[in-house]
Amino acid sequence: MTAPHSPSQNGVAKRMNHMLDELSRTMLIASGLPEFLWKMAVAHAAYIQNLCYTKYIAHATPYQLWNGQKLNVSHLKEFGAPVWVLTQGQNIQRKMLPKSQCHIYVGYDNRSNSVKYYNAATRSILTLRNYHFITPSSPTEPEDIFIEPESVDSPWLEGEEQGENNHKNNSKIPEISKKQPAKGDIDPRSHWRTCRYCIDYQYLDNPFPDEEEAGIANIECDHTFAVLPDDNCHTLAQARRSPEWPKWERVIQSELAQLQHMGTWKLVDKSHNVIPITNKFVFAKKQDKDGIITKYKARLVAKGYTQQPGYDYVDTHSPVVRLEMIQAILALAPTCKLIIHQLDVKGTYLNSILREKIYMKQPEGYNDGTPCICLLIKMLYGLKQAGR
Repeated sequence: MTAPHSPSQNGVAKRMNHMLDELSRTMLIASGLPEFLWKMAVAHAAYIQNLCYTKYIAHATPYQLWNGQKLNVSHLKEFGAPVWVLTQGQNIQRKMLPKSQCHIYVGYDNRSNSVKYYNAATRSILTLRNYHFITPSSPTEPEDIFIEPESVDSPWLEGEEQGENNHKNNSKIPEISKKQPAKGDIDPRSHWRTCRYCIDYQYLDNPFPDEEEAGIANIECDHTFAVLPDDNCHTLAQARRSPEWPKWERVIQSELAQLQHMGTWKLVDKSHNVIPITNKFVFAKKQDKDGIITKYKARLVAKGYTQQPGYDYVDTHSPVVRLEMIQAILALAPTCKLIIHQLDVKGTYLNSILREKIYMKQPEGYNDGTPCICLLIKMLYGLKQAGR
C-alpha cells in the first residue's frame, strides 16, 4: 500500500496515466477533434492498450487474462475515422432522404457491439449498433497522384521573373523522375501532392470566424468528412454580432416579457451561502418544408447541469407517450367517428410551480445592474425537474 498523498510511490499507475495522456493528446491533435472529447480519447487509448501484449505478460493480453477469452480485433478503427450511422426516427413521408449520416468514430462499446460516435451538429456522443465504415479505395499510380511541375508554381521559382530568367535558373529545380520512389525514400514531388479540403472542428465553436480562419484548410488527407455547423447563433455575443440581431433582439424581448407575465421569478438579495445557477439564451430558426425561415425563436434556458441532486431536485423522470400509442389513437378516431384536435401550449414549463428553492442569476446580458438574484417560482426550461 502506498502512503496517503504520495502518488509518486505508485510508479506503475503514474506511468500508465502518463502514457494514456500522451496517446489521447496525440489522437486529438491528429484527428482535429475538439478538446472536450479528451474523455473519449483516453477511453479509446485504454481500450487498445488492454488488447496489446506487454513485456511482463508475453503469452496473453490484459483483456484475455481478465475475461478468459480472446477478442476479435477486426472492429478496431482509427480514432476520428468517418462512420456512417443509420438515421433513427426518420419521417416516413420523406422517403428520398438519406438513410444514414456521416459522423466521427470515437470509440467502441464491447458490451453492446456498437460504436460511439460524435455528432458535431449537436456536440453530443451517441451509441448505435447500425453503422458502417467505408473502406478507402486503393491508391492510384504516382503519375495520377502528382501534378506535373509545369502546371504548378514551384517553390524554387518563388520571386523569379517569368520568361527567360526562369529558363536560366531552372538548374535550381531538381530533376523529377516518374518512377515510383523506393520504399523509405522521400519523393521530391511530395510538395506537389494534390490536397483535399478538411473541416476544422474548432470552427464549430466559432461560427463567425475571420476570412483567414474560415474553418477550411488545405490538409493532406485520404478522405473528407465533417458535419457542417448550422447558421444558428449559439451565444448572445454571436447573436449581437450577427446581421440578424434586430430580429433576435425582438424575440429576446418577447421571451423576457412572457417570463415576467408568468411570474417566473422574483428578485431577492443574494445571501453569502447561496450559489445561484447560471442561464443562457438558446436561439433557433424555424423553417418550412422549402427551407424558408418562418420564425425566429429565443428561449431563456437554465443550466440545470449545475444543480445538486437531493438539494435542488429529487425526481426527474418524465413519462413519454410511445409512438405506437399515438398511432393507435389515430386509428381509433375514424373507427369511432371521433374528432381529433391539436393544440400547442406556449411556454409549457412556465405553468408549473417549482417546489424546491432554486436561485438563478439574472438573465445574461439583461440584468438591472444590481447584485440581486432570481428566486425561481415557476419551472424554467433546462431545470432537471422541469420535464416531470
